[in-house]
Amino acid sequence: MTPRRFQKINNSLLWQAILYIIKRLNLTLKFMKVQAHSGDKYNDMADALAKAGVDTQDSITISPMAIKTQKGYIMFNDELIIDRNIRKTTKKIINFRNIERHLSHKSLHHIKEFTTDKLINLEYTQDWFNYNPFTKATSQSYSKHVSWRIKCSNYALPTLDSLNRNYPDILKGFDTCFLCCLAQESNEHFWTCPESIKILKDIFMKHGTIYKALIINNLDHSKVDNPNNIITDSPVFSCFNLLITSISDAKDLHCILLNMIPSSIIKPFQDAKIPKKLTKKLLLLFLFNLHRDIYELLWKIRNTHWKQYKIDHNITKTSFTKRPTRRNERRRQNNNDITPNNPANDNILSIGYTNPFMTSKRNLDDSILWIYLTSSNFRHNLPWINSLYLDIIDSITYDQNLFYYNI
Repeated sequence: MTPRRFQKINNSLLWQAILYIIKRLNLTLKFMKVQAHSGDKYNDMADALAKAGVDTQDSITISPMAIKTQKGYIMFNDELIIDRNIRKTTKKIINFRNIERHLSHKSLHHIKEFTTDKLINLEYTQDWFNYNPFTKATSQSYSKHVSWRIKCSNYALPTLDSLNRNYPDILKGFDTCFLCCLAQESNEHFWTCPESIKILKDIFMKHGTIYKALIINNLDHSKVDNPNNIITDSPVFSCFNLLITSISDAKDLHCILLNMIPSSIIKPFQDAKIPKKLTKKLLLLFLFNLHRDIYELLWKIRNTHWKQYKIDHNITKTSFTKRPTRRNERRRQNNNDITPNNPANDNILSIGYTNPFMTSKRNLDDSILWIYLTSSNFRHNLPWINSLYLDIIDSITYDQNLFYYNI
């Protein structure tokens, strides 16, 4: 096995230490397959150690300085040594960083709050964003459905506040909500508008009945002693039993409206002992029908008023083909201050906002590009650490707040 391939093995430091001990003591090893729960003394000892290691807060570390075959290493956060595939490991860390930047965007503060409060089930949310209820892999209907999901979750619906920002010469300051005719229309107000809440109440009361029927008709009677004890309600629907003056009074409902799946809507399925695979199948189809009604009965009503406004003011599609030149002036006010303490940076450091859905290599910053260059496949004949030269390292502008600064 080549040194480069050996570095890709998980816990490579441990395996190198074992290999060193075997060679040093001239040991002969013989592997034997032991059946689980067979009463073997040494196998039971290994199981006991593995179970004890799950709950312990102490970790066993191996010093790479004692392993002569290890030419170099990377330490994360001045604490953990990365002893596995460097590209896969750093890719996970970079993805976490991109998600943090995405959630730190000022318009997504609600989603960040729901995430830190552990209201959102990220696994089901990911499945929901990838869900395609249509027969074809690509279609105009599917594109419209995906567009609705992404725009809702990113506060990017074309409301009047954003249209005024991008096309001030067309709307000339008109930003009054079409539904309540009182407040400024924005992505946040659209869900908090009293008229929107009235429409949403009818929609969610209808689908709340369907939701309860799904659980009752699919619960596992062999595992549930008394079906009457199963709670088939969820805060997503029960919140309408009380007077809702603001969407902030119902966080689980707010999650659903932003196309984020709250854990509370999954719990009744788990209590009914419905298998996870069946739960996802039922729940994703249910959410599709729910959001279709929200789109048809709420957003389309708003769009009807918007279309009438365009007719009354002689606004056509060609009116939006050109944006004003002053849009280019919307830049950060202090480009020299790249620290997180600079409020103009919106918590995204010097690189700017990074959309985690953008994976193009053209959008790589210096940190990611450095990892790709120094661990690229064309250096297959030697460990990647041997490819580091002073001129490469000096050519990179480091971000002192991130882990790779101390490599």
